[in-house]
Amino acid sequence: MLSNNLSQDEREGLVNWMKGSASSVSNGGVSGVLGMVKSIDGTSTGNTALFTVPGGMRAVTTDIVVVGRTITSSSAAPYISVGSNSTSYNDIMKNKQLVIDATDEIENPTSGVSTFVNRDSASAQEVIYVKVNTGATATAYTIDVILLGFLVTA
Repeated sequence: MLSNNLSQDEREGLVNWMKGSASSVSNGGVSGVLGMVKSIDGTSTGNTALFTVPGGMRAVTTDIVVVGRTITSSSAAPYISVGSNSTSYNDIMKNKQLVIDATDEIENPTSGVSTFVNRDSASAQEVIYVKVNTGATATAYTIDVILLGFLVTA
């Protein structure tokens, strides 16, 4: 199950990179990795810092990729959002239920532009968070989240 435009080789490379068994990944034209957080517990609600925009810069987000790290006995995936607007954290990606239901699956919940509130995500020194708004119903549901985009001078 995959809702993004990566080729099979790119998906496998991304999964291997996330697991630490590859030093780089072909990004198929995606701008670059701004931030990444591994092993977020999708069964518990909460906020996790994903990326801090450096001073004098502005982050422009292009995609968010979610990888299922450990998923066991899942009957309902979590709802997540991404943003820098405290405390909602949803100005980059609105609250959305993931569709990943197995380990090593990859999802791009931002593949439709309508999920973006504002691609020009954050100004200097802002922190971008991933927020689990509703926890998964599962024995285990851990995910890795990757924020893709680029930086421009503020």
